[in-house]
Amino acid sequence: MGVGVLQPWHVIVILVIVLVIFGPGKLPMLGKAVGDTVKDFKKAVSDEPESSADAVPVVPAAPVVAVAPPPAMRECSTCHKPLPATDRFCGACGAQQQVPVA
Repeated sequence: MGVGVLQPWHVIVILVIVLVIFGPGKLPMLGKAVGDTVKDFKKAVSDEPESSADAVPVVPAAPVVAVAPPPAMRECSTCHKPLPATDRFCGACGAQQQVPVA
């Protein structure tokens, strides 16, 4: 026996096992998937970044944000700071507020 790690009969045994597991119908798809993976890997490794002089900057479009109308404001009964009408507690002093019923 040779000292090589992968001898020809090892390759034959591996191919027979792959054929038994996947069947002859799926071998072309398996080969295509392996080939695409190797091609993408080589492309990613050998791809050089574009130079900044040749590159055109891409500016993303601003997202459309719906602006809600400001909430109705009222005055805190304790510290007299403005607070939204729906708040139950004042953000400045922490006093409990009566929420008006609409």
